[in-house]
Amino acid sequence: WSRWRSQKLYYGILTKQVKKIYVYDKIKEKGAEIINNFKIIGSEKIEVLTSIKDINSKIEEIDLIVNCTPMGMDIESYKDMLPIPGNWNLKGKYVFDMVYKPVETEFLKKAKREGATVINGIDMLVNQAALSFKVWFDIIPQTNYIKNMILDNIENNLIVKK
Repeated sequence: WSRWRSQKLYYGILTKQVKKIYVYDKIKEKGAEIINNFKIIGSEKIEVLTSIKDINSKIEEIDLIVNCTPMGMDIESYKDMLPIPGNWNLKGKYVFDMVYKPVETEFLKKAKREGATVINGIDMLVNQAALSFKVWFDIIPQTNYIKNMILDNIENNLIVKK
């Protein structure tokens, strides 16, 4: 789940004018795999950090923080977890949480309280659905309709957990 999503994110960011991407991965080998996968389009811009201490030393340079993990999902074992240390100040940063249920995770609540610009995973989910619809039916549906339908299902707890 996390690796597939994060790899798509790295690709998208690398095609833009970015100076550096810091990737936090506890598993050093997985971080090396990420760099190897992006050799062609700019792996020199990716630095893998393997400890919170490493990230703490770079936090002032970081403008965008993205959660690609299930932390914060509406699943009992993840619901109240933060993907970052609670003492980080997110003021002035951009925070994107790929989680879409709940719509506002604890991570996004913290970021919003501290003055960050926050984005949840709903728009990503909606646009993926629209593009899939285009592939299958050669029609791009109205994304506002899809978004409202998803939000309604989440708010009314109609999305069933297995």
